[in-house]
Amino acid sequence: MTSRKGSRSSDYSVGYGRPPKETQFVAGKSGNPRGRPKGARTIGAVLRDIFEQKITVTENGQKRRPPRSRSCCVIFATPPYSTIRRR
Repeated sequence: MTSRKGSRSSDYSVGYGRPPKETQFVAGKSGNPRGRPKGARTIGAVLRDIFEQKITVTENGQKRRPPRSRSCCVIFATPPYSTIRRR
C-alpha cells in the first residue's frame, strides 16, 4: 500500500486499530506528559466531603448534628417531596 508521504515497508498494513507508523505515539513517552496536577480532587471526593459535613438541625425543639446526607434523606422522605403525583 502506498501513501502520499512516501513508500512504506510491505510488512506493515494500515487499517482499523493500526495507524501509520509516522503518526503513532513514540515509545517510552507519555501521551499526557503533564498528567493530573497534584492536589486535584475528583468530583466524588468533593461530594463525599460535602455530604459528610455535620449540620445543626432542630427537630421537635431539640438541636442535633447529623451528617448532611441524612438530613437530605429526611427532607426528601417527608411531604410534600415524598408524594408521587401521577398524571
